[in-house]
Amino acid sequence: MMERISEVETRIANLSRIAETKKQAQELVRYIQSELCEAKQELKVLMAEAKPGKAKSANQSLDLLKKLKEAKDAGLLTEAEFDLKRKKLVDSL
Repeated sequence: MMERISEVETRIANLSRIAETKKQAQELVRYIQSELCEAKQELKVLMAEAKPGKAKSANQSLDLLKKLKEAKDAGLLTEAEFDLKRKKLVDSL
């Protein structure tokens, strides 16, 4: 009987640790989502600055292209989003 109680207590302790780890993981996911949202907003601002009709130098376009590539590499843009934005940027030159 004592052995059974010990098993139950061990399982309860394990479940408690799992629940705490899950909670920490969920908090980390929320933090990452928040950071991703902020990065996407910054990218929108950069893209708005790169719209056709605004005068920009080749250096500015190159810098923006590098930032788009960094955003894609960081997972902020999909390959398709990157290609679309890159094409718009190149077409605006």
